[in-house]
Order: sequence, then structure tokens, then C-alpha cells
Amino acid sequence: MKYCTYLRTQAQLEYLANTNIREVIVEHSLLSQLGGLPTHDLIDLTRQLKQQEFSVFLQWDRLMTEPEFQECLPVLKTLYSLPFDAIRVQDTGAAEWVRTHKTDAALHLIAESGYHNLASLGQLAKHFHPQRIAVSQELSSTQIQECASKMRVPLEVLGLGPLLLYQTPRKLLSSGHSKTTTQSLRNPEHLQNNPVIESQHGTFLFDRRDLFLLDRLDQLKAVGVSNIRIDLRLKRDFSIIENIDVAAHDPDLSKRKQFKKSWPQPTTHGFFRANRTNRAFRHLNNPHLRSAGSQSVGTVLETNRTSGIVILVHEFLREGEFLSCVTPQGQTVPLTTTPLVDLEQAPLRIVFPGGLCRLPPAKHVTPQAQVFRGTLEMNLVNSTAEG
Repeated sequence: MKYCTYLRTQAQLEYLANTNIREVIVEHSLLSQLGGLPTHDLIDLTRQLKQQEFSVFLQWDRLMTEPEFQECLPVLKTLYSLPFDAIRVQDTGAAEWVRTHKTDAALHLIAESGYHNLASLGQLAKHFHPQRIAVSQELSSTQIQECASKMRVPLEVLGLGPLLLYQTPRKLLSSGHSKTTTQSLRNPEHLQNNPVIESQHGTFLFDRRDLFLLDRLDQLKAVGVSNIRIDLRLKRDFSIIENIDVAAHDPDLSKRKQFKKSWPQPTTHGFFRANRTNRAFRHLNNPHLRSAGSQSVGTVLETNRTSGIVILVHEFLREGEFLSCVTPQGQTVPLTTTPLVDLEQAPLRIVFPGGLCRLPPAKHVTPQAQVFRGTLEMNLVNSTAEG
């Protein structure tokens, strides 16, 4: 298992030199979304790292418009001459630029947003042939294992660090501050201690809990993860990297768990054990549209006092049936299919699933209302009897 971490200062390098971590990620102020070093300082730090035989990766995770990319081209051409071991990119356009502009540096893809399954990650690997892929924190161990076994590309996960919840290119917390620094600003009270970072490239909101998987290293190795990333960019005391290194390389699981308990912030394992967010979807739906207890035969798309109600049909619908609908506000309205016509007002005897039809006008019916056979009371009785 290999470990990598972010580095920004000579003082941090002195602590890192005392650890077993030999891979370092460096950031340029124009290329990294959280900001970074100016060109001269980045060059000096990279040379010092190479002298101490570290592997050095340049981070390019900023999402750019075309004018912003053109602004960065002179910097990219300058940095291309440095002896980076890899360039880490998030945007596929940036990855294509790196791929077509030959360099001795390997390509690492940051696939932490927008790539949540084997199909999407597989397409990335097939096109770019990266040396490494940093996968999303939203993948469960089962999904990671599937990707590792079928893609044959070394995978990297965040083993310890902040979880990004929201980002925007807008400056939400301040205005007019320096463009060469990254500032951690005082959080509004309603954010409840969630770290907020505002850089020259936007505003970033993080979970108040750190992702902590150092107590699951054996499981990570078993599912095929070969690279662990440690992210201390939001921490003021970088010296803790020495304790992290000791814990990560300690074969005694109980000591790693004890280290987790002593971590200065609340921690979470994220979705590593399982991603069950889909279980919440039904609770996000309008409860009035779930209360009928029977299978909907259609959805109201449009209502008009003259031409009637347009229905998208889910099940066979016949002329002469009695229907009821439940509006998003929870009101139940009786409907009839007499007459039943198409959108051009031509008469119909039957409408097949996926088809559109018009019903006679009815008061209080609104778009997105769900249509059921019979009355609401009949549907509830039938649903109870079936249960």
C-alpha cells in the first residue's frame, strides 16, 4: 500500500521527511481549485522534493472555462519542464491536453465527482490509459472491488481527510481578498462548524466530519485499493502526519482504532461499507402522491378549462372507466373517461401504456396529479386486502 499527501511549505517537508510517505502532491495557485503556490515557490519545492527522492505529482483539479485555460497555458508550459512523476487532472479536457502534449509524467485521473460506476470509470480508463485513478468517496467497498478487478488500473481512495459537500465558482463569504492565497473564513452560524474555504477560484463547503478509513486498511487492500491519500490541507498542525504514518503502518488494528478515537474532529467511514442513499428517495417524494395505495394508471401533464386534462398513461385505459386523481396538494378529485379523446380531440376506445389522451375538464386538478382507477377509498381497500 502506497501513501500520498499534499505539501505546500518547507516546514511541512521537514515533518514529512520523518515518515514512510514518499509520494507528494503539489499545487499551483492557478491549477488547483483550493489554491496553491506561485510558480517560483512551486519550482523550488519540487526541486527539494526530488533531491530527497520523493515522487512528486502536480495537481490540476480546477475546472476551467476556455479563457481561463488560455490564461494558464504559459504556466503549464513552464511547469512541463519540471520532473514531475505524474500530473493529476479532474477535467477530461485537461486530461486530453496532457495526453496529447507528450511528457515523461504519468497521468493520474481524479474521478471523484461524476463517476460512480464501473461503466463510466471503464470508459475513462479505456480512453486515457491512466497510471492511477482516484475514485469517488461515494463508492462502497463492493463497487471498488468490482472496479479494481475488472479495470486493472491502480485505484486511489481518500483514507483520511475532509469530505467536499458543495462548491461554486462564486465568492460567497467575502469579496476582494488576495488572489494568491487560500483563506479559511469564519463560518456562518447555520453551517454548524462545517469548514468553509474560499479561494481565488470559488467557495468550498466541507462536512464537519473527516473521512477516516485508516482502521479499514486491511479491507481496502482486500478489495484492490493500492494507494491511500492523506489530506491535511484544512489542518493547521501538519506535524500530525508523523502520528498518522505510525498508525497507518501499525499492524495492530486496536491501535489504529484508538488513534481514530483521538482524532481532533468527528469522523465517518462515508459510504465505504455501503451506499444506501437510494433508500431515502421514497421519503423525498410528495407524501400525497404515495397515499393512494394503488398503482397509478397515469400522470396529469396539463390541464385546461376548455380542452380538458392531458394524461400520460402508465396502464391500459378504456373509455367509460371511473377514475380518481390525487393532486400534489393532497386533494382527491373524481374523473371520468367519457369521452376519451386523443390530443386532436379524436375519439378513443383504449389508450396503451406510454400514450397520451385527454379527459374531460375537472376543477382543482393540477399537473403531476396521479390518476387511479375507481375512487381513493376503493384503492385503499384493495391495497389492504392484497397486503
